[in-house]
Amino acid sequence: MTTFLKKLRSLRTWIFVIAGFAAITTVGVSVASHQNVAAVSGSAFKPGQIIDDAVFYNSGSMNVDQIQSFLNSKVTNCDTNGTQSASDWGYSGITHAQFAQYKREGSHGLSQDSGFHAPPYTCLKNYSQQTPQMESASGYCSAINAGARTSAQIIKDISIACGINPQVLLVLLEKEQSLVTDNWPLQRQYNNATGFACPDSAPCNPAYGGFFYQVYYAARQFKIYQKNPNDYNYVAGRSNRVYWQVNLGNFINPTGNENDASRNGQSGCGYQNVPILNQATAALYTYTPYQPNQRALGNVYGTGDGCSAYGNRNFWTMFTDWFGASASPPATTCDSKVQNIVCVWSVRKTDGSQFLTSSEGELSSAMYSYGWINEGIVFYASGTQRTGTTAVHRLLNDNKHYYTADQSEYNTLKNTSGWVDEGVPFYEYTTSTSTNISHVVYKLYNSSLNQYYVTIDPAKKTALVNMGYVVQSSSFNTPSGLADLPNPAAGRINIYQLKENGSNFYTTSLPELELVMRRGYPYVGVLTTSNETGSGTPVYRLQYGDRHFYTTSTSERDSAVSKYRFVNEGIAFYVDTSSAQVYRLDNANGSYLYTTNLQEAMSLANTNGWVLQGMLADSPGQTLPVLRFLNLLNHRHFYTISLYEAARITNKGWLYETIAFNANTTTGLPVYRLLSYDKHFYTTNVDERDLAVNKFGYLYEGVAFYVSTSTTDKPVYRLQGGNDEYFYTASSAERDTAVSRYNYVYEGVGLYLP
Repeated sequence: MTTFLKKLRSLRTWIFVIAGFAAITTVGVSVASHQNVAAVSGSAFKPGQIIDDAVFYNSGSMNVDQIQSFLNSKVTNCDTNGTQSASDWGYSGITHAQFAQYKREGSHGLSQDSGFHAPPYTCLKNYSQQTPQMESASGYCSAINAGARTSAQIIKDISIACGINPQVLLVLLEKEQSLVTDNWPLQRQYNNATGFACPDSAPCNPAYGGFFYQVYYAARQFKIYQKNPNDYNYVAGRSNRVYWQVNLGNFINPTGNENDASRNGQSGCGYQNVPILNQATAALYTYTPYQPNQRALGNVYGTGDGCSAYGNRNFWTMFTDWFGASASPPATTCDSKVQNIVCVWSVRKTDGSQFLTSSEGELSSAMYSYGWINEGIVFYASGTQRTGTTAVHRLLNDNKHYYTADQSEYNTLKNTSGWVDEGVPFYEYTTSTSTNISHVVYKLYNSSLNQYYVTIDPAKKTALVNMGYVVQSSSFNTPSGLADLPNPAAGRINIYQLKENGSNFYTTSLPELELVMRRGYPYVGVLTTSNETGSGTPVYRLQYGDRHFYTTSTSERDSAVSKYRFVNEGIAFYVDTSSAQVYRLDNANGSYLYTTNLQEAMSLANTNGWVLQGMLADSPGQTLPVLRFLNLLNHRHFYTISLYEAARITNKGWLYETIAFNANTTTGLPVYRLLSYDKHFYTTNVDERDLAVNKFGYLYEGVAFYVSTSTTDKPVYRLQGGNDEYFYTASSAERDTAVSRYNYVYEGVGLYLP
């Protein structure tokens, strides 16, 4: 893809790199630098991990308002009408508009250039357009409706539809066409905004021209790379040949990194083999297929030499300057929030040797006394022996460490010549345990290197296998270190709840739970449990920006995707008859709440914008609570098994009191409901029902719920009050209080509970 950096920023020299070349003109302008924070050092650039996957694919990193504010901050004065001086192009005394006119007409010795457009001129922060309808793209991007959109809304909608971080798209726009910081962009900058379909060897394809199409197809292309990781030249999890620059004939690379100066038509500058560690980095190389050499990294905001390429260097520099580190620095202090759960760090030598430790002191010594590289906290462990855990032994052989949770293997090795027993650094769960296990720990061995490596990262495991490592069988499992989690019953898994910007996030995945908690979302607790085998009613999770939405309805799911630009994230969990009843509330501000606390649901309903929508799953034939309400005007009671009916009256003159008893929705003895003015009457007796209708003018409202046909089951007592209402309770104590204190007349057992 073409890399186009048009202007000098703050007296620095930027590079005009066309079609991936570094040959190269420099142009000076006076617009502010892209930097927000302290300048980065090229020595921090990691060719194998330019940006983390978790960062690259985080479509919720910014909302529309945040994107707009960011764009506003980059251009103080947008030259909409072209009246500002064209001195940033090296011409004083004329305006941008005059300069554009000269360029179009070829006046004053300037060649004609159709890319210089007529007024009005619009910078990116003020840009808007009518966008087309984009249908769902083969699982890569969800549909986007047609409509008038600002540049910020376009970036956000595409980031959500395709699952790409909007920060990545902003950096791409700047890297390719300087659109974010340009106060007077040219038409061709919008036409070729992200460099999509702009090959090194030909002009850009006009079929993909224009701002919306450029952003959409670039994001879609990144998603295609992610979904088809083995279909391209650069693949995560293996060593890849990445050239310094395009073919420059017989140019000799002054850095001495030729390696192979003639293969595949890439002569002169050579290449370096790069072990690409993650998919996002592979995608960046596929999009812009060169890496910066030492000259480019040594002058990270300027030029290198004839073999320097700048696209991926500039992406990394801009992203780091604008949004912070593209890969978080490894932690040196433990972040465990659970008593007796410790952090386990991985440190390694440059030869690939690995050392695991749960001691901050040992970590510090390895880093600063022996030069080991800190890879960060890789998993958690128990610092003491606890139920379900086993000791992980550490042994040393030929200055290399080995870890085993297999007691038999440990006994054999410690008694074998050359092996040194270094004790038990931590305890982990065995593979047979299923209670609150967050990660499987993989142990791998490379026989040619005689090296072991331990990881919880499936992608890294795959990468190591591709490099000749073999997965060994004696793996173990880690607990969570960020929340003290209760153990579910046998065969069940917990559904965890976190707060998320006023909304809620739910997951059964402990790795996902830890990831979201690390992003700063507080852990609330366990919502309920799901069947471990995945049976029951599926609950779909959908995302829009930083909000998540859950539904069991496929039609509601599809409508959210097609009409409201939600991204379907698949089945989040299952609810069944062993799960607690989950009540759903929606808020006018776009938030969603799910709770098993009926009192909370009723208290929130119809207050502060909350609407009680019903239960997450309501199975026919289920035994459900019969809800009791009190009319605040006449103090009469009302009973309903319908949560939808309850939702309409809650906090609208009716006070939710309690669950009166439980009844069935479809089977058993029917309980008939009748209405006379503003009082209700419930009976299982058909004759009594008909008498109430024919003699006393009651209106028959149908079957309210179903109860037991057996008179040996738990009774519900019926009483009549002085306000001519009927009162039902399954509590003998409440029955007696109603009689003695409130002068109700006890009429006997009204029904029996299932």
